[in-house]
Amino acid sequence: MSKKRVLLLIESSRGHGRGMLEGVSQYLVETNDWHVFFEDHAVLDRLPKTLGSWEGDGMIVRSHNPKACAFLRGLGKPYVELLGDGKQYLPDVRVDEQLVGQLAADHLHERGLRHFAFFSADREWWSVAREKSFRAALRESHAATCTSLLLPAKRFFSYPLSTIPQKTADAIGNWLESLPKPVGVFASIDLHAMLLLGICHELGIIVPNQVALLGAGNDTLVCSLLSPKLSSIALNSRLVGYRGAMLLDKIMRDPSYRAEPLVVPPTHVVVRQSTDMVAIDDPSVSHAIAYIRENHSLPIGVNDIAEQVGVSRRTLERRFRRWMPHSLQAELVRVRLERAKELLRDTDLPVAQISERVGFQSSEYFSNTFRRVQGLAPNRYRRQCQFGPPLSMK
Repeated sequence: MSKKRVLLLIESSRGHGRGMLEGVSQYLVETNDWHVFFEDHAVLDRLPKTLGSWEGDGMIVRSHNPKACAFLRGLGKPYVELLGDGKQYLPDVRVDEQLVGQLAADHLHERGLRHFAFFSADREWWSVAREKSFRAALRESHAATCTSLLLPAKRFFSYPLSTIPQKTADAIGNWLESLPKPVGVFASIDLHAMLLLGICHELGIIVPNQVALLGAGNDTLVCSLLSPKLSSIALNSRLVGYRGAMLLDKIMRDPSYRAEPLVVPPTHVVVRQSTDMVAIDDPSVSHAIAYIRENHSLPIGVNDIAEQVGVSRRTLERRFRRWMPHSLQAELVRVRLERAKELLRDTDLPVAQISERVGFQSSEYFSNTFRRVQGLAPNRYRRQCQFGPPLSMK
């Protein structure tokens, strides 16, 4: 049987797109059943004029608007959309935007922040969804509100980030200066966070002490170039690409396959300097949090933390509850589990070794705690981060 001819219309200039391409590549290594044709296609680019005459078996694309999506559907070839909304861009694989907002809200709240804001320089559906989920998570999980600045898309798209009109930059600067400090700001993508960071520098607003800044997409090149380095939500781009390739393969093999939208959860917040702070006025509580973050891998408990801080356990626990929505013991477990998730995602270490490295006394207790908090066992979490839940034939 001859190999399938598959066209990829995905940008390689952004970390999210490169991650998707890596996921497709991973699927190709496992199957070795495609001839791939690649077009470096930015999201805002027009579709190639010759696409209508392309002779192939399937496509994986990232479309920008319903018109492009309708054109692709009209070609009559199997295709999968990687910028879909689950409604008009079908069949699609997309990031779980509700979890993106939840991760952002939890991360900024864990810094001890009590003021929050959202910024976006466009009004695409995913940006709207991120703002909505961020607001909902703050309200439902943390009883907090959010201030937003949303630039009209038409005003922004025609300008590179470095050359936006001074009037627009001034409006953003006035908004940043008006926010109560310290404040946690979630920008819809890393590039928008980069714009805010530059304006903060110009105005003398200190990041992260006054504005803790969080992006989304985890474009490691962009995030690491900035000063301070930018914290960002990892959107699981590789898994989006991998599942997109798997879905297209199923459609090409079985045209009657009813492809439902696939939602891929983001994995975690990659913490860098732009949110590396604790905005808590109580020195004993901030000292306790810092001590946990530095020493969670050791066999410490609440008594050890209180002794290190220099107050009684009862006093520390009472003060901690004034600032945080959970107990001191729960914070210790949370930090340990976050480190464990990082090791499960990024290493092949056995679960028993991970348990020991993050400070649990036994691997059985670690696995039970992980399952209770995450809703799944450690090894299953590892598999889902790599490949996601299995696709079912309908």
